[in-house]
Formats: sequence, structure tokens, C-alpha cells
Amino acid sequence: MTTSWQHLPSKNTKYRHFFPLAIWPDEKTQILFAKYAHYLPEIGPTKKLKNKKEMWLQISLEISGKSPKQCEERYKTVTKRKKSSAAHKVGAKKKKTEPDDSIDVEVEEVRKSVREEYYMKFDKSKTKTVQDTLLEIAQKREQAWERRHREKMDAIGKIHKLLAKMVQTKGK
Repeated sequence: MTTSWQHLPSKNTKYRHFFPLAIWPDEKTQILFAKYAHYLPEIGPTKKLKNKKEMWLQISLEISGKSPKQCEERYKTVTKRKKSSAAHKVGAKKKKTEPDDSIDVEVEEVRKSVREEYYMKFDKSKTKTVQDTLLEIAQKREQAWERRHREKMDAIGKIHKLLAKMVQTKGK
């Protein structure tokens, strides 16, 4: 792993510290984005990974020499630079530290394929919209009301017949 040293003064200027800065090759950045796109749909309470912290840990295990925090920070840095470069005017100079555009294209392709794969899991004919669900509930309620109404009318009809019989027998 290649490292460069950058001099970063502490808050107290008497004491100065040196921190190694890890250099991210384009290959590792591409792997990072591919793994991110792969593991993102697997996050959830009932899925393989419970939260993003576990996702970054899994990604760091697959990228040698990088900690979960380094992976997360690299992802955030690259996406932030990508957003800021898109916000600049056309023809503006790009920063030297920006990653290669081919990484962005590959990352978008990976994200698109993961998104398509994720949505293919669901059969559109089996899923219902909220409106369909509410309509189904209203229909069930209406059917139940009609059933109860018929039962009440049948009971009233029986009572009416009994009363008519009683009136006939008393009249004789």
C-alpha cells in the first residue's frame, strides 16, 4: 500500500502531528462502488445486513487494507465530488483530485443493473396499489352489510309470518 505523508498541525501549534493518507487506486474505487451497489439492497431488519455499518464492515473485508470508515469516507468523497462537478458550468475546469469519469459510468451501470435485478424480484401483477386495497376493503364491507341486511329481513319475515298465524288462530 502506497502512502503519502501530509503535515497537519494540531490545534496547539507547538505540537504537530503527521498522518498517513491512504491512496485509493481506481481499481479499488471501482470495487468499492460495485460492492456498495451489491450490498445496498441487502440492508434491512429481515435481510442479510441489519444496517449500513455492517455493510461497510463487509465491504472493508473484501477490499484489502481498508477499514470500514475509510471505505465509507471514500464513497462519500467520490459521490460528493461527482455531484459538485455536475453542478459546475459546462467547460469548467475539473479538480485534479477527481476520479476518472469511467468510474462514474461503471458505477451507474452497476447501480442500474442492481436496481433492475431488485425490481425483477417483484411480480407486478401480484402487487396491489393502495387504491386497489381500499377498493377491496370497501367491497368486503358492502358485502358484509348486504348479508347482515338479508339476515335481518329474513328474521323480520319469519316474525311477520308467526304474528300472522297467531292472529289467524285467535280470530277463529
